Amino acid sequence: MSAKSMKTARGFSLLELGVVLAVSASVAAALLPAARQTRASAMSQMSAGNLRQIGAGAAQYAGDNRARIFTYTWSTGQSVTAIRFELPGGDKAVARSESDAAGVQNAEILRRRTGRKYGDHAIQALKGQIAHKRMIGLVLSDFLDREFPDPMFIDPADANQLRWAAEPFEWGPGSSVPYADIPIDAEDRSTAVWAHPTVRQRWAFTSSYQVTQYAWHADGSRRSDSYYHPIEETPHLIVHHRPEPMGQSGRRSQGAELSRGRRITQVRSPSLKVYFFEEFDYEQEGSPYFAYDHARPEKLMFDGSVNNWPSGDAGDSYSPTDPKAVWKQAYIPLDTFPEPLGGLGDDTPLNMRYRWTKGGLGGVDYTGSRTSEQDP
Repeated sequence: MSAKSMKTARGFSLLELGVVLAVSASVAAALLPAARQTRASAMSQMSAGNLRQIGAGAAQYAGDNRARIFTYTWSTGQSVTAIRFELPGGDKAVARSESDAAGVQNAEILRRRTGRKYGDHAIQALKGQIAHKRMIGLVLSDFLDREFPDPMFIDPADANQLRWAAEPFEWGPGSSVPYADIPIDAEDRSTAVWAHPTVRQRWAFTSSYQVTQYAWHADGSRRSDSYYHPIEETPHLIVHHRPEPMGQSGRRSQGAELSRGRRITQVRSPSLKVYFFEEFDYEQEGSPYFAYDHARPEKLMFDGSVNNWPSGDAGDSYSPTDPKAVWKQAYIPLDTFPEPLGGLGDDTPLNMRYRWTKGGLGGVDYTGSRTSEQDP
């Protein structure tokens, strides 16, 4: 081989290779933010698509059910203290309140649609948690005859929910579901609720999207005899206010609005009232909780439109226990959820915004000027 041929076949020197790698790294670093933005935009569009499907399904449900907003409908009745239901598989479940009845209906839907009626993985009647907050979507998925778990209720950027849905039997110790490795502690209400097996076995069927409170129970005020209200300890739990026993019968109100559902016609400003919303804005840096003012979670409005307007542009939140005050509280994560933006222990009070709208379904979350903005 000639000297000229040998020179032509020579490879890169270390210096040349270093220059090439440095240039490649610079190009990759320059393109990375754009790639992330493109991916986030795609995820946002997919999430918006999910919410539009939910809105279309809700409209279909209302059309078939005398304008009702979909919700759990099983009831104990207003004049009984307990009622016994039979679940698929033959088990009996006792309900002593409207929330208990909804928990039993939740179990009936899951058993019937998943076949988990017997053995260690049998779905048990839900106890200790209100089925409506994270699992009201099961009612619509059942009505529309969709698959379980239903991808329509999973934000495509929600890695946790995607994992749980793909592994519905993996909810015991060693799994990634909240508090899987923590034993039940009756003295710690916030931990005991999430650590209970009847809750853990359902995480595969929960939703990335939360429904606003007044879509499934009465608007509520201090004048009402039965209503739900938030508590300061955690944003994940709410409390049912029950009145003192009335009359000699000692009967208590069971909360008729909870089981019988509300009507679309009760929403006075459908384009300005939030229906479902992403609990976390996963497409934004830090995945902020929806209550941060700068968070832009996708939101389904009652007119079927979807937007990502900043939470800080929404009206103030309130609690039925004190209608004149703005309701604020710190975001406290479950053990597998994003941390507060200020890190664990961050107690910055956040306005809960559209979760608790003053005026309930008749209230307004955003101003009329927002209706002229383009949906994402």
